[in-house]
Amino acid sequence: MTETSAERESLAARDAALRQLFVPGEPVWLLGERYDAIELLWNVELVCREPLGQWALRRYTYDASSGILHFRGERLLHDDEFMRYRSQSRRLN
Repeated sequence: MTETSAERESLAARDAALRQLFVPGEPVWLLGERYDAIELLWNVELVCREPLGQWALRRYTYDASSGILHFRGERLLHDDEFMRYRSQSRRLN
């Protein structure tokens, strides 16, 4: 699939919105992303550390037409899940 300029622009805006949620340099890994070109939405899964120190898988939807990031839930991870996801993902920060 060929990436459009609108998709590239919304990707940059999405990443900027996600980065605002975290302290610069905080370890955050982008596990999965899917772009819906009809609805202009990014569905994202990422792995980050919770305030109490546990690792979590979080889900977000970024609405490219409005520039709004929606939190869709999270699930705490076991250490083996975290290690597996971390090795399969790229760093966001």
